[in-house]
Amino acid sequence: MHASGTIAPQATTLLLDAIASKGQEPDSILARLGLTRASLAGHDTPLAIFTGILEAAARERGDTTFGLKLGRAYELRSLGSIATVAFTAPTLGWALAKFTGYFSSLQSKTETRLDVSGDLARLCYSISDPTVRSRNQDADFTMAVVHRMVTTILGAGRSIDHIDFEHDCSDDLDTYRAHFRCSVQPRRARNAIYFPVAYLEHRVDGADPVANARAEQELQDAQSAMRRELDLSTAIQAWMSAALARGLDTDIDHAAADFGVSLRTFQRRLAESGFNFVDIRNTVRVQIAKCMLASTAIPLTAIALQLGYSEASAFSRSFKVHAGETPGDYRASARGA
Repeated sequence: MHASGTIAPQATTLLLDAIASKGQEPDSILARLGLTRASLAGHDTPLAIFTGILEAAARERGDTTFGLKLGRAYELRSLGSIATVAFTAPTLGWALAKFTGYFSSLQSKTETRLDVSGDLARLCYSISDPTVRSRNQDADFTMAVVHRMVTTILGAGRSIDHIDFEHDCSDDLDTYRAHFRCSVQPRRARNAIYFPVAYLEHRVDGADPVANARAEQELQDAQSAMRRELDLSTAIQAWMSAALARGLDTDIDHAAADFGVSLRTFQRRLAESGFNFVDIRNTVRVQIAKCMLASTAIPLTAIALQLGYSEASAFSRSFKVHAGETPGDYRASARGA
């Protein structure tokens, strides 16, 4: 059974700050996933939640290329040691080798690698966690951040050869090409940035062997800490929250498939852990509903549809059973408080 990935808390904090810098209200976006800033503080974020935040922000904004623009506003150096190890390296090749090698200190269940084929070097990025169902905005966002890191180190006068994306971005190719200033190819096996292999020898301005060694030691320590895995209930809740935020199916069959096991095995694992799938789904639905009622002005009908109810009355009945009051009464009391 697949384990679910996580991302370090500072990355989530920086993401929310970047969203705010674009004029959106992070609390409203988090509410769509049944979250608050306080609920995310101080611990690793499930990768499905991190990518879900990006998808929810793009959906709320109505911008399919939101991830690209957000990557431009994301302050890479604020990520700490993984940024330091890149910007204090002696060469670009060294910087990218360390960046990819220590990426798991920041984000787990993700493949990052640097390789060479002929005259081109390739930096790849791909989420390997199958429970992350929606990842287009994450791909755009991450590739925009990595592109900015590479081009910042290279300086003016050096161009990227081309960029590959796993998802189909054909409808927005002009926007992608204008952003990266190079050819962009959709529906490829990996998200990847290609550049002349000679660039790997480019000397980094600001190279500092002492700072680099210190950052690498910090990354080694963080990498060990990042090996923790989510418990089954938390992983399912994260999967479900991200799915409901996008109006996707949350049936147990889909969950079993995404977690990489048969329905029978998935049900057995739930029973062994003392969990009931329907109870987990009800808990997540109620939590999302409470957050949306308290933090947004989204109509009850729209909340009901997001949570998979056929009509607002069905949502209202279910909410009252589990929360003890109607959605309208809960919204009024939450707003009053």
